[in-house]
Amino acid sequence: MSEVAGFSLAPLLVPDIVDQEGRGRWAVAGGDQYEVINVTDEISSSLPTDLQLQLAAVKAEMQSVINPVTGELEKLSRILASLPAVAALRHIHNRLAKAPFSTNVDDLLDHEMMTLAFVVAYCRVIEGGNGSSGVGRRQIPNHLRQAHQDIIDARNQRYAHNDGHYSVDGSMIIDFVRGEFKVSVQSRMGYYVRGANEWRDLVDLVEALTIERIQKQLAKLKLKTRREWSFASGPAPEWAEQREDEAAKE
Repeated sequence: MSEVAGFSLAPLLVPDIVDQEGRGRWAVAGGDQYEVINVTDEISSSLPTDLQLQLAAVKAEMQSVINPVTGELEKLSRILASLPAVAALRHIHNRLAKAPFSTNVDDLLDHEMMTLAFVVAYCRVIEGGNGSSGVGRRQIPNHLRQAHQDIIDARNQRYAHNDGHYSVDGSMIIDFVRGEFKVSVQSRMGYYVRGANEWRDLVDLVEALTIERIQKQLAKLKLKTRREWSFASGPAPEWAEQREDEAAKE
């Protein structure tokens, strides 16, 4: 059974202002202007009796709607749990795509660091976990499947394990100088400068599939409960807005 630990109080009551001593004033909302606050059982027990009764009625109504769709809500919760990983994937790719690149050792290692982060973040999202279904190969368009497989191979053979990935090579060199052995190593590390061209399309795909799953789950909840369901979202971060502007120019 799903438990409603807190629920939206609007438009019954809204916080008006907090004075310098930290004491809060409460005001009844008027018209369409109101704030949404979260009301826990501890808070509601301190309210006047008439408000407690109103809140209890709201909570009972919510619970009666939610209880029969516990399974659907659990599925939605698992999908939503993947959103931080999807957001991290987008952010990492955005940073990698704009990273400076040169033969300077610091720039090379920064590129290695961000590529590693991207590969791990991508595989984390597509493989799911904790009940999340991830992204199956059949959901990836044919023209992106090789890039998708390249990322998985890099994770398995280069980053998660030192398993002979073609992009990395290290050879031991032994010199014999004046009766003394000198050992050194010659390393070769390959990179996609600022990431492969297909990586942005893969990130776009992962985001689109995640949002599509959320919307489908909300549609199921609407059908089963005969109530409106929507997903609350805030403004996009600045780097995401820049990405949309760049896509529009293309």
